[in-house]
Amino acid sequence: MSGAGTEPQKATPGSSPPRFRRIRDLDTHPEPWLRVSQVAEYLQVSSDQVWKWHRAGVLLIRNFGDRINRVSLAELRRFVTR
Repeated sequence: MSGAGTEPQKATPGSSPPRFRRIRDLDTHPEPWLRVSQVAEYLQVSSDQVWKWHRAGVLLIRNFGDRINRVSLAELRRFVTR
């Protein structure tokens, strides 16, 4: 069984997709784009609150397609240091 366990796990139909990494430190987080839910978890607020900030013009959320909304890591850094 050479190479066993070296393949990345693939999502199978009916299984939940892989979870995104939790944000522990903005300076070392490896992903350049974050889900709204990740931002909400990091800031310890609801996703609704993150959307309210977006509608108020204080947090930029980019739309990359149907139901694909992301906040850039740089934007989140700017938001928390303002």
